[in-house]
Parts: sequence; structure tokens; C-alpha cells
Amino acid sequence: MLKKYLKISILVFFSLAFLGGCATFQHLTTIQPDQHTGPKAADCSSCHVEQFREWSGSPHALAYQNAAFQEAYNEQGGEECLGCHAPLEIRQADAVGRLFNREEGVTCISCHLSDGRMHGPHKSSALFQPHPVQEEDDFYLGVEICAGCHGETYDEYRVLAAKKEVRSCLECHASTRQRTASQGTHFFSNLLVAFEDEVETRSHLISLDTMVAVPGSVLLAVRPLPAGAEARAVEVVIANNVPHNLPTGTFGEKNIQLVLCFLQGNNVVAENVLVVSDERVALMAGEVKKFTVFAAAPVDHADRLEIRLERHASRAGVRPAVIFATKTISLPLENRK
Repeated sequence: MLKKYLKISILVFFSLAFLGGCATFQHLTTIQPDQHTGPKAADCSSCHVEQFREWSGSPHALAYQNAAFQEAYNEQGGEECLGCHAPLEIRQADAVGRLFNREEGVTCISCHLSDGRMHGPHKSSALFQPHPVQEEDDFYLGVEICAGCHGETYDEYRVLAAKKEVRSCLECHASTRQRTASQGTHFFSNLLVAFEDEVETRSHLISLDTMVAVPGSVLLAVRPLPAGAEARAVEVVIANNVPHNLPTGTFGEKNIQLVLCFLQGNNVVAENVLVVSDERVALMAGEVKKFTVFAAAPVDHADRLEIRLERHASRAGVRPAVIFATKTISLPLENRK
């Protein structure tokens, strides 16, 4: 009973403060008619601390600023590129680019602001809503949220999803978090948040790297071949169990590489690369490929062979390789001196 009265008292206090003009939150959901000003991600950070921190380190936050996009955009890009790299609202059938805060890339309002409300997948348990909210919006629970900007991958996904049940985009690319929808940064906000219920949410650090932690997504198996003509060879099996091709995506050169790294102790003595697939000939969803690779070191001092399956982009210095899987085997004694 005491908790109930405390909730009511706090709610009345904040309602009076808001109506009395102590604070206004209208700017959080307002875009000026000329579309030259609008909310910044930092405006959301004071109440959604964890989500802002995750987003800040994500590829979405860098979608406009990253050097690879800027180079392509300056060479041959048009305003249509900004519909995905600095979108105003992704819920629109044909998303358009923002005229403000473009450096924020795919920012908070791109995904959550529509018709003057902030939208989200969960029912709110907050005592006080500082801005209009549309709760339990199913748009965030399916794959369509990604479809507008990742159309080629979405088409690949639909082909497989029509045949069997598969994971959604967010299940692979956004890990789960148990938390309240908002987090406090000072006394009063902490007091408000204390009454919120924790729910299972998705991280806003949405990336390729997250897929690596999903069990069984991309399998790499290595086994030595029987002695004989191929005594110094191993069989490598790669299985693409994700619901789209590898690599996938509409723009840019990219490939999947099998990296053979010969080691002596902790030192790399040689490295060979085998291209498994690229944007022209992809490893299809559900496809399994087998390779025979020679495990004889190109130098005589290697005692181990590390085999890595990696995803590379055309501008490697801009976007680091994503390592899907790693296997290590001891080299045969006859390879050593």
C-alpha cells in the first residue's frame, strides 16, 4: 500500500512540474516543418543511457560518417543513399534522408519516431511519460524493420523462411538484455526508474560481430585426411546455417576467406588465403562446401596450423574483418625440424 501511495505522490509531483513549465520535452518528438532541425541522439541519452551507449558504438551510428560510405557518396552517390545512411524515418515505404544531424547516421528517431510519437516493442511500466509513446508496436518484433535498407538480404531471408522456420535478424545480430526501458542519471530520474519493470530487450549494438556468438550460425570443421598421397592435407568443411547468403548486402565488394596461419609458438611464420565466396558467387543459405588444404608448412619451423573463417570488406582499413570461426591443429612431426 505504501508503495502505491508513493507512486501516486511521485506521479503527481512530476505532472505538476511538467504542467507548471519546469521542464518541456516537446523537442524530443518535434521536427520543424522545414526539416532543418530535429532531435539529437544525445537528447535521448539522459533517460536511455544504456541504449545510447550501445548505439554509439554501432555501425548504424557510423552509417553516414564512415570513410567507405563518404568515399562512395562523394564519388557517385545521390540523395537516395541517405534514405538508409541518414534516414529520417525507416517506417516510410521510401525512406528519405534527413536534412539535419546527418552525422548521426541511423539514429534514434530514424527507427523510433513516427507521427509525433516514439514507438517501441514493449508495454511501458513508467510512472511518467515525458513524450508521447506508442507501446507494443509489432514493427519491432519482425524482420521488416530491417527490410527497407537491407533489401537484398531480406529477399534471401524470405526465400528460406518460406520453406522452414528460421531466426529473425535481431535474434542473430542483436543480443538480449534484461533491463528497464529507461535508466536514471540523477535523483529524480533514478526514483522514477525504480518503479519500472525489467523486460527482455535487444541491444542497440546491432552488428555482424554479434552473429559469431549465435550457436551453429556458421560451422567450420577440420579433420586430417588419411595417410598416403595427402598425408599433409586436411579437409575443411564450411556450413552456412544463417538465413541468408555469405557474403550478403547490396553494395560494396566483400568476400569470405579461409585464412591458413602457420604458427611456431605464438609467432606467425606464414599465412595463406583461400577465397571461399564473394558478392558475385556467394555461399548460399544452407550450403555446405568442402575444401582440401595442404597442412605442410611453407617453412619448416611451424608446429601448428590455425584455420580461420573470416568476412572481409573491400576497404579493410575501414571495416575490420569479422572472424566467424577458428580451428587449430598440430602439424605432423615430419613437418618440423
